Amino acid sequence: ILILLGFVIGISLSIITGLYFFKTRSKQKTNIILESKNKEIQEKNMHLLNENKFKNKLFSIVSHDIKSPLISLHNFLTLLEMNELDEHEKEELRTETMAKTEITLNMVEDLLLWTKQQMNDNPVQYSQINFCELLDEVLGLFSSIAKEKNLEIVTDCKGDIWISSDPNILKMLIRNLISNSLKFTPSGGKIVIDLKKSKENFTISVEDSGKGIPLELQSKIFDEEDIYSSSGEQIEPGNGIGLKLCKYFVEKNKGKMWFDSVPDKGTTFFVSFPKESISSTN
Repeated sequence: ILILLGFVIGISLSIITGLYFFKTRSKQKTNIILESKNKEIQEKNMHLLNENKFKNKLFSIVSHDIKSPLISLHNFLTLLEMNELDEHEKEELRTETMAKTEITLNMVEDLLLWTKQQMNDNPVQYSQINFCELLDEVLGLFSSIAKEKNLEIVTDCKGDIWISSDPNILKMLIRNLISNSLKFTPSGGKIVIDLKKSKENFTISVEDSGKGIPLELQSKIFDEEDIYSSSGEQIEPGNGIGLKLCKYFVEKNKGKMWFDSVPDKGTTFFVSFPKESISSTN
């Protein structure tokens, strides 16, 4: 009877111990899952908070930057109607108003694309795009500006390089990078657009020989909480949101964006897309 009783007690203790350890491990796993979920929620909340701050600053800038060129255009037309300008003054005001209007149109186009994505939560609409053809199309938009500023644009995009991307996003990206380089490169300077393929990535780089970005301001270029802008070589105004929107859409397109800048020597912006989004034929 004692042996049997000891056997029953041993089994009971084993079962109780096993249940205790099972419950403890189950509780530990549950805690780990809960901690992971909490961390994920906190990260999402922080991301939403940063995006909301960014949106508020965007709309604050837009309200100013759209109003300013419209006022300039109104004043220019008013002076023309009053016929109080000589030919030299007309040309100066025309050039200034056209520059402001062009920048505003580009900004509005970028913001409409961004707003459409935000409001409808649309996924990126992927399609096969011939990158070299798209690059030629965008370069055509800036040919007169490059000629006027006596700037050389060099690219060796040859053959067919197909990228799986949203065409509007890719076009906005290339347009902003080239426009930015033209803005900060002095007369007689050079802009080099390079394309490199590796086993993992396809990288686009746009290098200029401009004034570069001061070290103390480089951290602000992509900072979602701080919108920084500066005037170009010919005092072209900026709004500080083009490059941020580029980075936003590049990341939505499964890519990465960064830059390397040396004050007084120039800046190079890089955009890298994963290999699976690229195919090429020569």
